[in-house]
Amino acid sequence: MRTIGKLLIDSQDVDNIIKKVEAGNITVNLPSARVISAVHGEGIQSLLDSIDDHNGVAGSMLIGGDGLVIASTYTGAADRDTLGVLAHGLMGNSNLATLRFDLGKLDQMILTSVITDNNHRKKITTILTDAEVGALAVFIDSPLVVSLDELLGQLSTVARGE
Repeated sequence: MRTIGKLLIDSQDVDNIIKKVEAGNITVNLPSARVISAVHGEGIQSLLDSIDDHNGVAGSMLIGGDGLVIASTYTGAADRDTLGVLAHGLMGNSNLATLRFDLGKLDQMILTSVITDNNHRKKITTILTDAEVGALAVFIDSPLVVSLDELLGQLSTVARGE
């Protein structure tokens, strides 16, 4: 069984849908649907894993343009689907604000916040990057990553192919 959003469906059905789309056997009723092949999915997972290799990164998540989580290595949230929708909304609303202020289209935002974990206050960083398919979210367990410039460069490469 696999989950798609909040739905639980048979793994074989998902594999059959992917195979039919790859073979060109399904061409109707897919005006905006994107089906990711198993090979492409493994590539996305590999990219997220390479981001996670940076010091301090707790996990990363690729979020579709509809807010659904495409791939994730982040285990810190109890409900990653809700986190995906909220991150998508945050990017969308912030982009609207930058456009209204004549600042141009939002490419990336860095959020720093303080959480309380076992009565201990801890600063964390979240980076949201606009991506072709939606957004890339990276969750960092510290206020600043030592190689932040390198990480931001890699995020641009992953999200936009720059």
